Amino acid sequence: MATNNNKPITALSAKNLKAGEYLADTHPNRGLRLVANQNGTKSWIYRYRNQLGKLKQIKLGSYPALSVSDARLLYLEQKAIRDKGGDPAELKKQDIADKQAEDKANNRQKAIKAYTISCLIEDYYRECIKVNRKQRSADQAYGYLQKHVVDVWGDIPATELTITQIREHLFQLQMVSPAIAKKVQVDLKAAFDNAIESDRIESPKGNPVRYKVKYEVNKSRYNTLSDVKLASWFKWLDDAPLSENIKDIYLLTLYTGCRSGELVGAEWNHVDFDNSTLLLPETKNGKSRYVQLSTQAMEVIKSRRGQHETYIFPSQKTGKAIQQKTLSQKLTEVRKGKRIIDGCPVLFKPHDLRRTVRTGLTKPIIGCPVQIAELIIGHSQDKLLETYDTDPHYQEQHHYLQKWCDHLDHIRNDMDFSNVITISAKK
Repeated sequence: MATNNNKPITALSAKNLKAGEYLADTHPNRGLRLVANQNGTKSWIYRYRNQLGKLKQIKLGSYPALSVSDARLLYLEQKAIRDKGGDPAELKKQDIADKQAEDKANNRQKAIKAYTISCLIEDYYRECIKVNRKQRSADQAYGYLQKHVVDVWGDIPATELTITQIREHLFQLQMVSPAIAKKVQVDLKAAFDNAIESDRIESPKGNPVRYKVKYEVNKSRYNTLSDVKLASWFKWLDDAPLSENIKDIYLLTLYTGCRSGELVGAEWNHVDFDNSTLLLPETKNGKSRYVQLSTQAMEVIKSRRGQHETYIFPSQKTGKAIQQKTLSQKLTEVRKGKRIIDGCPVLFKPHDLRRTVRTGLTKPIIGCPVQIAELIIGHSQDKLLETYDTDPHYQEQHHYLQKWCDHLDHIRNDMDFSNVITISAKK
């Protein structure tokens, strides 16, 4: 590699420098070099020894973008750092590291800014709800979050949603439905925890979901229908502006004590017409079970033949099984439209029918033992009892369900409550 130690670098010598060669400048710029690389480029290099005597070098720039005179000025700046005890190469590394850290921080802030509430909910659903909950429960939670969170704040960056906004929104939702407000509050808090722990957002002040929904148990929610109310309810159901799907599910709930959410997805291949049973492959307690069907329940099911090849209660819109929420939604629509027929129990909710069955079974007129009543409605049994009494008592279940349904027929067709006056106790 050719060099020239006797003459200073000139514009001409720099221009004529060939690949593989270098030029070394003279005093007062000793240590400045121009190196011609094999790829055709030329680089200005400052060679020096640090305070420990180690030979080091640093690139100042490229020729001809950096002229000879400009290269010497940069050389003098770096030499001054060396003369003061500094290390130009280490300072340059630090500058590069600082610039990379700054760029990384800027990119992170951009990513955080782009991480909206919609992204936060989607990640929480995919990583937490979907993998830890049953499909029906997951769909319900996702629906609540979409309606009460994403539809309200979806495009807002997650870090910009304030404690005040969340508190006021949950307070308003609580006025409408404390139960839903509570579920939304719990899941929204968990969604923020998930995003913070996953380092997708920064929250120096902690999780912004701090408002605690005051979820007070309303005893009126746990309603059962007396014989008087049942008579009125049957009368109301006959002319209620509801689809046959919903009416039949209400009846079947009252005839079997099943959860309405277990009945909506019933399929024809789950029905054993010979033994009068309905298989529930998935229940709330995670176990499948056979429901005994009375004569009245079988009549309801048989009357629905021919409507759909798979589902007993198909949706006309989707062609799939109707959703559980439809039962309550349609009932709410009827009430808001003031189309309630006189005599309908005002506090009636679909789940009240299940409570009514459980209460009615153990009344003296039916006389069903508590253990059999619990088996009928599908409650989880005591662990000790479940261990030592493995008999499902299908025969007994069928007997008392048939007795219950015969009692319902008597209420519906024979009992006259027209002269009964309901007196409300003063509070």
